[in-house]
Amino acid sequence: MVDQDDIHHPRHTEALIGHDHIISAISNRDHDRRHHGFILSGPKGIGKATTAYRAAEQLMAAPKETGLFGDTGHGVDSDDPNLRLIRAGSHPDVMVVEGDASKASGGISVDQIRAIIPFLAHTPSRGNWRVVIIDSLDEMNINGANAMLKTLEEPPEQAVIMMIHHQSKPVLPTIRSRAQTLRMNPLGFQDTRDVIATLFQEADRDWIDVAAALADGAPGRALLFEQSGAVDLYAETAQILAGESTDSLTIDGLAANWGAGGAKNIIRRQMAQMFLLRLLMMAARLATGKGDDAARPHLDIEDRAIHQICQKHSALQLAEWHQQFQSRFTEAERVNLDAVPIVYDLLEQLVGKPRSS
Repeated sequence: MVDQDDIHHPRHTEALIGHDHIISAISNRDHDRRHHGFILSGPKGIGKATTAYRAAEQLMAAPKETGLFGDTGHGVDSDDPNLRLIRAGSHPDVMVVEGDASKASGGISVDQIRAIIPFLAHTPSRGNWRVVIIDSLDEMNINGANAMLKTLEEPPEQAVIMMIHHQSKPVLPTIRSRAQTLRMNPLGFQDTRDVIATLFQEADRDWIDVAAALADGAPGRALLFEQSGAVDLYAETAQILAGESTDSLTIDGLAANWGAGGAKNIIRRQMAQMFLLRLLMMAARLATGKGDDAARPHLDIEDRAIHQICQKHSALQLAEWHQQFQSRFTEAERVNLDAVPIVYDLLEQLVGKPRSS
């Protein structure tokens, strides 16, 4: 039985679309393997960790029986015991290295990386392979990166190391040169929606549509939307910004919801930064007179808010507010300052008086 708090962990996620070629590149047992290390690189939430777990299953599971035309097919049998062990987090030949959220740094320690070497030195217990999944390189400090380099320099045979990279900071060139980088792209809107609909089968259809549009091709973000209630809060924010005017009390309530302090509200604050920067960016783009992005999925309430903002403020002003808000908000999170006044200031500016013609 999967714990409810763990049910959406990538090792359990069934919904994976658009990355079969990445799984094949890692798990192909037949070709002459030049790389033991793989960097799965792309924006957070597009399925990189899920892809790594599915590739591990392909390597560990017994090959499917040969078909009538000599093909073995793809995937693994659902009753394969290796699959169940991987999804339970207890496969003896699969090591997962993740950041420790209970520690102040929340990152991956050098001791965790050093533990990979003795793990790979052991003879596999259930087959021919040993697999390491590091989630993620972004959470590793320079000492851990140097220890990782030692592991990659002389990897044992029949070992695969998959390193997730969210692109929040660059990978050391020495690590990059010893691994194959597999770039993973955001999904299209419909594929994003299909994944979210699978993850949240009981969710309202309108919520799924809005979440898919806001996810920008990274369906994993919907998990953060659901945890934080950010979709409904963003819709409320857009509704107010789309109006002709509003009062300071309403703005104060929105700011208090978006910027609420404490560790339990950190995801909502992250969503506040992401969504409000998105709104500023799209409004600034439209205010330049170059037109809107026809390719993006459109949300009616968001479009009305953007057009109302553009009626009041110039592209230059919006660009300045974008830079100021990003800088202030990031600094507030870094030194643990109250984010509510920062959100309030931005919302008050956006609902301000129209610009003079």
